[in-house]
Amino acid sequence: MKIFPKIKGLYFKLKGFCQWTMKHKFIGFIIIAVLVAGGYFGIRAISPEKQGEITYTTAPVGRGILTTTISGSGQISVLDQVDIKPRVSGDIVYAGVKKGDEVRAGGLLFKN
Repeated sequence: MKIFPKIKGLYFKLKGFCQWTMKHKFIGFIIIAVLVAGGYFGIRAISPEKQGEITYTTAPVGRGILTTTISGSGQISVLDQVDIKPRVSGDIVYAGVKKGDEVRAGGLLFKN
């Protein structure tokens, strides 16, 4: 298996660093801690401070035209839905309710 010369050189440097770190554990630990801390603070400096923060724009009270846009996505569903399942079959000859009417228990809805 051929290893490219640059990768081979990097491999031996990393291998040598690992061996040196095993001999000098305290100094190796300090170096690794500095690298981890540097990475943490480096990423923290690059990323935005506050993500998802809600900002408000204020203005003095006055009369004028209010323009507002609301958008959203999702499914709309009803709170109370009733499926009508009659116990008999046949044609409906009378409908006692119209769209939007309120119904009460015991009221006549349909007649066949």
